[in-house]
Amino acid sequence: MNLVIEFELEFNPTQLIPWQGYLRSNLINSAEYSLISQLDDYNNEGLYATKLSEYLGLFNKLLSNINKVDVVQWSLYHLLELLRNDSATRISQLTALDDINSNILQHLNNKDSFIHLASLKVLSLSLSVACSDQHLLTLLHSIHQDIEQGLHLEFTTLLLTHLVSIKLCKQYTYTHLLPHLLNLLNNPSTTPQLCYNLCYSIWLISFDSQLASTINHDHHIIPPLALIARSSIKEKVVRLVLATFSNLLKYSKKSTLNTFLALPIQPTLTSLSSRRWSDDDLLNDLDQIQHQLNLSFASVSNWDEYASELDSGLLRWSPVHTDEEFWKNDGKTLLNNGSWGVNKLLALLESEDSAVLYITLWDIAQFIKYIPHAKNHIRTPHKSQIMQLLQHPDPKVRYQALVTTQLLISQPWNV
Repeated sequence: MNLVIEFELEFNPTQLIPWQGYLRSNLINSAEYSLISQLDDYNNEGLYATKLSEYLGLFNKLLSNINKVDVVQWSLYHLLELLRNDSATRISQLTALDDINSNILQHLNNKDSFIHLASLKVLSLSLSVACSDQHLLTLLHSIHQDIEQGLHLEFTTLLLTHLVSIKLCKQYTYTHLLPHLLNLLNNPSTTPQLCYNLCYSIWLISFDSQLASTINHDHHIIPPLALIARSSIKEKVVRLVLATFSNLLKYSKKSTLNTFLALPIQPTLTSLSSRRWSDDDLLNDLDQIQHQLNLSFASVSNWDEYASELDSGLLRWSPVHTDEEFWKNDGKTLLNNGSWGVNKLLALLESEDSAVLYITLWDIAQFIKYIPHAKNHIRTPHKSQIMQLLQHPDPKVRYQALVTTQLLISQPWNV
């Protein structure tokens, strides 16, 4: 079943169209007038089945030549009606029409809601079969604008699920749309159907090995998806999240496992394992993810756990942060590999999460306190960032920024 075709758009024609006037002015001919006269508002399938090419040609011509709102509405309404049955065959014939996509694109930004949405719908069906890059980018830009403005979200995200299997759409969604999709996922008012549409698009992107290898690093998709999996009552949503995680483990195993460890994700998986599921794919993915986690976690050291938090940017109050022995024995490891750990830690001073900022400042203070020459690795820009956090709205962050600043000032310089 094609869900895009099945999605109903509300249309209530309010006036009769003066077709005889268009006939007299030669905007339509007598054969086209006859085709129009035979149609009524409902159940025209018999006509479409016997005169498919004639009606496709008629609607294409009207969309090209007449820009009156009522005519464009009428043409798009009946074109969508025509596509409801035998859709694969009819969409294929639609795409063979001269300039059909261009003719519909000119109506894409029409202020009339039905014309705009119907144009989006027909173009999504057409371009998913016969894709023109320029036409597709124009369509995606329009969908992008609607999503960004919070308009028609269940419909536009449904269209995205229909298109994102196209490579160009995958790349566009990854680069331009994912931040908006993740914001919607994090919104408590997001409906179950919208949540499903969002997860479906992310799942399709995760099949692209190149994009999947960087998606969590670039967009931090694992934390919101894990939250959705734990809180959703819809099996189909949980199935998509776990299938996405399986793809991420396939194409970006180390980064994914680090994020799983930093979250931590084990309580979520334990919760999911306790629920009754009927979907075999879901159960298989859940078993495989747990198996890989168990293998990975069996050999995790304190430093591995801390490094996974740094790598993912998901600092939390795990025991290592307050463990004096960890800082005495493992703190110097922050300086290994070109000071990888220090650089990761200092980069988190730009976090917008107050909890992460607080822990980051705490860790910098521990680094200064226990590691000789530590201050040599905290450059002037980072000192300025720490001091700017003295004005942070969160009192805990302000306090820890003060403690860290005092250590920076009071500790002797080691050269």
